[in-house]
Amino acid sequence: MTSRSWVGRYRSTGVVLLIALFLCVLTPQTFAASKSGSQAVPTTTVGSIQDLLQDYTDDLSRLSAAYDLIGTADEAKLVALFRQATKRMYSKEDRGWKSELISLISAQLAPMNLEQAVSLYEAQPIEDAKYMLYGITHAWASKDFDSAVEFARNQDVSIHPIALRGIIDASLSLPEATLMDLGTEFGDLAYVERAVRAHKLAVDLAGPDEAWTELINDPTSHLDKNFFRIKHVANTMIDKYGVSETDNLLSSIVSPTLNFKLRKSILSKVALSEPESAFDYALTTPNDVFGTMLTSVINIWARIDPDSALARVSLLEPSRVRDRLQQTVVSSWVQLDPTKFLNSVDSVPSELRDTARMHLIAQLSNESIEDALTVLQEMSEAAKQEQAALIIVDSCCWAR
Repeated sequence: MTSRSWVGRYRSTGVVLLIALFLCVLTPQTFAASKSGSQAVPTTTVGSIQDLLQDYTDDLSRLSAAYDLIGTADEAKLVALFRQATKRMYSKEDRGWKSELISLISAQLAPMNLEQAVSLYEAQPIEDAKYMLYGITHAWASKDFDSAVEFARNQDVSIHPIALRGIIDASLSLPEATLMDLGTEFGDLAYVERAVRAHKLAVDLAGPDEAWTELINDPTSHLDKNFFRIKHVANTMIDKYGVSETDNLLSSIVSPTLNFKLRKSILSKVALSEPESAFDYALTTPNDVFGTMLTSVINIWARIDPDSALARVSLLEPSRVRDRLQQTVVSSWVQLDPTKFLNSVDSVPSELRDTARMHLIAQLSNESIEDALTVLQEMSEAAKQEQAALIIVDSCCWAR
């Protein structure tokens, strides 16, 4: 079961983040694996819902204990726990846990004994039963899609979206048209579209070579609406083969608009690990008179290694693009650590120092007008000094 499905079902409750983090698949092995890399939450053996709510007061430790209790229970124990969860009287503080426990228990029981889970479901008032519906329809659709759909149709229309999500999440290998029709019928086509897209992407990324071949051989894929899929498959290919694969990928995209967007996406990704290679490749972009590709690389490089980025940009022929890129690097450099940069302004090329000081003043004036004024006095260009002074004045006015 995906974290998406858990979040969708628990969106209105107070422990949504905990559920999303710890209950991707309801098995003891998964939870044990999630704890192996972090500090374990101390637990004691619990045998009932009463023990769970009494012995654990914070959400994290209680969730851990609930997982151990429910995840290791056999069918008879699950039925007993379900009855305990639905019959007990909850305090005001623990009231939200009723729905959580009902959901967790039914999701574990349904794959074991669907008939028993449905029997318990039908005996509950709708305000409790709705928390069982996802687990039941998910388990049912995993075995018999048509029967699960028919069962869902017979439920109250107000809970159709919950039933739909359980069915869809269990049936993503079915034809897309079938799933879309069901989404329309049950009133949540948007959920189906998101789930299908995520499933396609997961399949694509598991076999990027095959996915890319499929994409480039399908003319309908060369549309802007499919860029999300194209971008992620291309990024996976770059991970697999390196930046040298860029030309092969781009030569496959016939749409000029998509080709440009894909180049920008690839170079932004490569810049994270090989910024200089990405920059050199960006220089080969035809007709990029505004330096769009260079900017996408510099925006990343300047946050990683501004000193090297500035040195590389300064080697460009003088132009408006070079001036803009230099300012971008200097601005990012200042923002990384204004206090540290205050002591290293002299390392910036002389022609850029007043630009750097102006960016520095913009940062410092929010914290220390005195420091900003000190930097102002070091500026030599009258025009930039005047601009910097106005920045300080504006900050003083807002401070009042």
